[in-house]
Amino acid sequence: MKADPVIDAIREVRHHISESVNHDAQKLVAYYQKLQERHSDRITKPPTDTSPLDVPSITTMATTSDILDAIKESRER
Repeated sequence: MKADPVIDAIREVRHHISESVNHDAQKLVAYYQKLQERHSDRITKPPTDTSPLDVPSITTMATTSDILDAIKESRER
């Protein structure tokens, strides 16, 4: 794999942060939570009134059978 200086720098900083809490996972999570609180103005949140799975409806006169037939036809080509 080709070395990437930006990725290497990020890994080095992350290692130093982990090292500063003696590589303790709970302390590391607490550190990042405090950092998140301190910079909450920089964090974007998705709207709570919609789901990422919501998609607009499609109105069609096609039946399930029509759709399955179209799929079969496209596979036969």
